[in-house]
Amino acid sequence: MNDGWDPNENSSREHQQSAQDFPTADIRPVGPPLYQRFLCSTRMWLTTVVCLAISTGLAIYSFSSTDAEILIHFDHGQGIKPDDALRFRGITVGEVLAVELSPDLQGVDVRVSVNHAAGGIARKGSQFWIERPRISLTEIRGLDTLLAGQFIAVAPGPAGGARMTEFNGLPAAPAGDLVAGGLRIVLRGSQTGGLRHGVPILYRGLQVGHVIEVGLSDDGASVEAAALILPDFKRLVREDSKFWNASGIELSFGLAGIQLTANALSTVVLGGISMATPNNPGAYAAPDHEFQVHEKPEDHWLDWKPDLSTPPTS
Repeated sequence: MNDGWDPNENSSREHQQSAQDFPTADIRPVGPPLYQRFLCSTRMWLTTVVCLAISTGLAIYSFSSTDAEILIHFDHGQGIKPDDALRFRGITVGEVLAVELSPDLQGVDVRVSVNHAAGGIARKGSQFWIERPRISLTEIRGLDTLLAGQFIAVAPGPAGGARMTEFNGLPAAPAGDLVAGGLRIVLRGSQTGGLRHGVPILYRGLQVGHVIEVGLSDDGASVEAAALILPDFKRLVREDSKFWNASGIELSFGLAGIQLTANALSTVVLGGISMATPNNPGAYAAPDHEFQVHEKPEDHWLDWKPDLSTPPTS
């Protein structure tokens, strides 16, 4: 007899009740292992560091390879113009960018680009001048400017000098090419005589130096010239050496008639300064030592034959 009880329905209710009694699991996706995450993070940092290093290197290279720009002040432009060259030892190391009047209208400002490979020439003590052709009895200089045009020449300052970007240009080329190791001396005379720029200094007829600059003494009472003695011959110049004007041609009158004595053709045309050192030579002449230039030598000066191969004893 069926009184409405269904065993299947009762079993289903029991099953639902038992299912509710068990806890449910929260299932989530599992990520990569820890070591994989560490490797991924490390790669990202390494990539960032490498990119920064490359960017820094490119920036440094770009900065170091950029041409330097300097400003040179001249009293006169002397025809210099943009695109003219800056030269050192006959090689172009830069070019003129612009030529303008200085703000005070008292000179000319020249902006120059210096090649990065030659940037070291723009340092303290460097000298700049506008090279022009110069032809005289004592000097022939700058003939290449007749074909190539004017240019700015440079003589770098002492090694290790601080970098500079602004310079005062010279009105002309420096007084002579000061050879490294040479001896600079000062010659004084009452008149200009043979004291002219470029004339040779002679020892026994051999050129041992030349005059590099001529001007008046500070008091205006005499002519003062700077001379350069070449390195191989500076040992010849002692504190008691004598100098005189070598005119090139000498006339003397006597019982035998007129006697003509002529030196080398160069001294006939250009003149020169001769020197002699006593048989018992004194100490080596110091730089800028002053000597008097005589009009003519005394007879015994010409007979001196010192041994200059050994240093002075005192």
